[in-house]
Amino acid sequence: MANQITDNRTLVDSADSATPYDSLSGAAAGTLDTDIKVQGSGSVSGFITNSLAGILYDAGSAQNWANNVFYVWVNCGIVGLLDTKANGGFRIRFCGATVTDFFEFYVGGSDSWPTAVEGGWVQFVVDIEATPSNTGGTPPATSAVRYVGWAGVTGGTMPKMVDNTWIDEIRRLPDGNPGVIIEGQNNGPTDWSWEDVISQLGVGVGTVKLGPGGSIVLNTPVQFGINDATTHGFSDTNKILLWENQEFAPSDLYKLSALGNSGGTTNVTFGVKTGTGDDATGAQGVTIAAAAGGVRWAMDFDDPNLDAINFYGCSLQHGGDFQLDNSAVSCISTAYVDCSSAVVSNSEQLRCKVIDANTADGVAFMTTDDLGDLVFCEFEFSDGHAIELTTPRVANQTSKGNRFSGYALQAGNANDRAIYNNTAGAVAISVTSGGVGTEHSYRNGTSASTTVNANTNVTFTGMKDNTEVRVYDAGDGSEIAGIENATAGSPGNRSFTWSDASGNVVDYVVHSEAYETIRVEGYTVPGSDASIPIQQRIDRNYANP
Repeated sequence: MANQITDNRTLVDSADSATPYDSLSGAAAGTLDTDIKVQGSGSVSGFITNSLAGILYDAGSAQNWANNVFYVWVNCGIVGLLDTKANGGFRIRFCGATVTDFFEFYVGGSDSWPTAVEGGWVQFVVDIEATPSNTGGTPPATSAVRYVGWAGVTGGTMPKMVDNTWIDEIRRLPDGNPGVIIEGQNNGPTDWSWEDVISQLGVGVGTVKLGPGGSIVLNTPVQFGINDATTHGFSDTNKILLWENQEFAPSDLYKLSALGNSGGTTNVTFGVKTGTGDDATGAQGVTIAAAAGGVRWAMDFDDPNLDAINFYGCSLQHGGDFQLDNSAVSCISTAYVDCSSAVVSNSEQLRCKVIDANTADGVAFMTTDDLGDLVFCEFEFSDGHAIELTTPRVANQTSKGNRFSGYALQAGNANDRAIYNNTAGAVAISVTSGGVGTEHSYRNGTSASTTVNANTNVTFTGMKDNTEVRVYDAGDGSEIAGIENATAGSPGNRSFTWSDASGNVVDYVVHSEAYETIRVEGYTVPGSDASIPIQQRIDRNYANP
């Protein structure tokens, strides 16, 4: 093991020599240019005219490149003169044993071109198994490709026949492999950060680069740690990670994942956690987003040997499948926006929000075997279910402070309920700590039945800022509800809502540093929702030390 950040893709050619390059007719072509390059010692140049032309790397024999994603560096100096993308202004082409047998992808044109880096270079990402834009002759199988390169044509007459387009390094990534591996730490006890990744890889790799507004743009899967008995650490705050909108990237390419080992340590943290237990909050996290119409991204953090995977105060947008079923995962004050699914069994989901989930009718966004994994979470209805409950870890489920908006209103469609009981058994759900029993609508799967304990809500009102509230069961002293700092309401008029079974007897404490502590013992939870005004008096001992 080494403390290193590795480009894990396979090199096809560095374009530091023009020898293995041909024209679209199969004749030797291209000129080595040692001045215009994005990596290595040079690039191979050619020219685009109003007749289709291009430069192809010749592997010398048929290659089995099935299920590979290709990364091709290109610099085109006449983008504005290209034909449109729909007309094939610029293409990435793959040929078989002969150059006339090909399939190609229309990746750009005068009306569509990616953001360039370092003097005009762009990196096209193309899944060789994607549906091609055009074919010629007898298109080769992806397991029998000999040539790969670019082809292009202008929309009108070119005034001069000079080199105007360059190709540099070509790499490929076999399906299922990470493109970048972040291993160890930053040469010691310091965790790696995204700035370190960019610095270590350099611009010529192209898979992790600086974007607009200080964002970080990725176009390859990233893996934290490896399976060895050492320490791997990554942490960062206040970052925006954007997945590049590559039209021909496969739907399962973009991913964040981690590996661990029982004898080692793998920690990844985004953001900052404040407080402990259910009072904890998260802030200064990362925003991770893909384009609304682009390829979704995934997370895979369920390796049993991971030690800590933390998302504090993060915003996860346009995501796909999130595998978070691991006790090492903690998501606090994190928003899931337009994401497809999240398996969260055993993880911590505290004060999280689910907004506009990309779920279909009858399909849940979160899947867990214990509602206790979710505390003070909020779900806004989009379609389908908020939570699917599978064979439970405990017989009696507790939904602590969870709220569901819109699910109970879908009276005409049983597939739109807050909870899908897919346990094949009877489940009793106790709603506590400000959750609303009537919001916990449910759908029963085969052989399943559900009972929701519709507890009574009690709201303390009129509290001062910085007020702590604790509610305890009078019988066994266990905490029923509480908050370190009541923030609901307005300044000087804070409120806190908790819930418990009607008829239960509780003790509660209201405490603020500048005011006298209020202690009430033997309060009986009423049969209907209630509001209790809290009148706090200034603590004279505090005011006159």
